[in-house]
Amino acid sequence: LEPICLGINMNQTDARHPDQALLTFAGTFLYFQKHVKPSVANGMAKWIEKRWKALDQPMFVLALVLNPYEGISHFGD
Repeated sequence: LEPICLGINMNQTDARHPDQALLTFAGTFLYFQKHVKPSVANGMAKWIEKRWKALDQPMFVLALVLNPYEGISHFGD
């Protein structure tokens, strides 16, 4: 529950950029992917994927690519 609360608090500010929101979203996904209870890991993965599908994905990915500190380093080879 802590990573969800932390992500919500970080993303509530008006100064939050879309690339930062995407990294928070991805960090939450990765955190729950490693959860010790498979039922929690699978349930959260489905919940996060459902929310990701509802977002304007190209805008978030473009914001991440255009960020000079992140760029395309988070994408595969």
